[in-house]
Amino acid sequence: MGHRVRGNIASIEQDVLQVHARLGQLRSYIRWTAPLYVLFLAAGLVAAQFVFQASLAVLVGLLAVFGTMDAALLSRIRLMESSEIRNDAELRTTREQIERLARQVLAAGAGLGVAFAALFMWIVVRG
Repeated sequence: MGHRVRGNIASIEQDVLQVHARLGQLRSYIRWTAPLYVLFLAAGLVAAQFVFQASLAVLVGLLAVFGTMDAALLSRIRLMESSEIRNDAELRTTREQIERLARQVLAAGAGLGVAFAALFMWIVVRG
C-alpha cells in the first residue's frame, strides 16, 4: 500500500477500516487453524495405534505451545483493534506492526505444519 500525505479525516478513516480488515483476516486465519489441532491429535493417536507413548506426549506439548502462541497472537490483534489511530504516523506504525504480526502468524502456521509432519513421521516409523 502506498503512503501519501493525508489531508482529511475521511482518508484516515478509510485507512483505519483497511487496517481493521487486515486484522480481521489475521484473526480468521488463526481461528481457521484451531480445528487442525484436533485433526493433528487424532492423526497422532491413529498413527500410535491409540497407545499413549512419548511421541504423543511430545505432540500434546507441541499443540499446547502452538495453542498458547495462537492465544497470544489473538490477544495482540484485539489490542491493536482497540488502539485509536489519529494520524498518519500512527497509521504507518500500526501497518508496520500488522505486517510483523502477519509474518509471525505465517511462520507459526508453517512451523506447526513442519513440526507436526516430523513428529507424525517419527510416530509412524517408531510404531
